[in-house]
Amino acid sequence: MVRINFINSASRVENKLFILNNRLIKEKVALLSLQEQADTLCEIAEESRIRALVADTLFDKEQAEQAQRHANLALQSLDKEKGIISKLEREREKLLNQLI
Repeated sequence: MVRINFINSASRVENKLFILNNRLIKEKVALLSLQEQADTLCEIAEESRIRALVADTLFDKEQAEQAQRHANLALQSLDKEKGIISKLEREREKLLNQLI
């Protein structure tokens, strides 16, 4: 009876690990995409900032501020995604420890 419960418990943990691992893979793919977007937006923001310094017009300054806002939002999304991945990795470690 105890052995059957152990097998059922291990099977449940393995199923949870499988599901969690699939989600982790998807989140890491999303992280790569967000990283590329953030890098691009940060480059655009830096170019806009330099253009605003050189041109010294209100329009260019507003464009630079808007580009920086977009870059900041992308970086926030990136940080959030990293947090999700860290949480999933901690959860995976707990499940792996249950199998030991």
